[in-house]
Amino acid sequence: MIIVDIDNCISEDNWRVKYINSYYDNNNLFDKFHKYHSLSAFDISHQFPQYAEHILNNETIVFVTSRPEFYRFTTEYWLDVNGYEYDYLFMRQKGCDLSSADYKSRLVRWIKADFREEITMCYDDRIDVLESYRKLGLKTTRIAIHDTVQAKYQP
Repeated sequence: MIIVDIDNCISEDNWRVKYINSYYDNNNLFDKFHKYHSLSAFDISHQFPQYAEHILNNETIVFVTSRPEFYRFTTEYWLDVNGYEYDYLFMRQKGCDLSSADYKSRLVRWIKADFREEITMCYDDRIDVLESYRKLGLKTTRIAIHDTVQAKYQP
């Protein structure tokens, strides 16, 4: 089983980063990121070379994203149109205001316990997320299309 992020890992989001609203109600991350996530269907795809190897090896592919569940249709559409094979797509539930690192770390702990399948690799663009995976004893690889976003937001 592999864990793969979407934004800035396989989806070129640099063009829409400008739509992250820095003036928002601190209790409402949805408002801050709404336009940014709404435009995600128009991203260019960047499949990383290892992805094809994982498919050929019949590994379970799990996409773990901090995008809210509200954008599931858009996200599934984008994955399908761009030819991504996957087994599961996990998205942030309504009301979850954890940082990406905390959210993904908790989710991956649940996946490990529930699926009881070895996670062989975790791919993400964010260093804090990769560090949280390493603390769980998982192997990680950083895949980032660009470095523009890393310090600009903390969903």
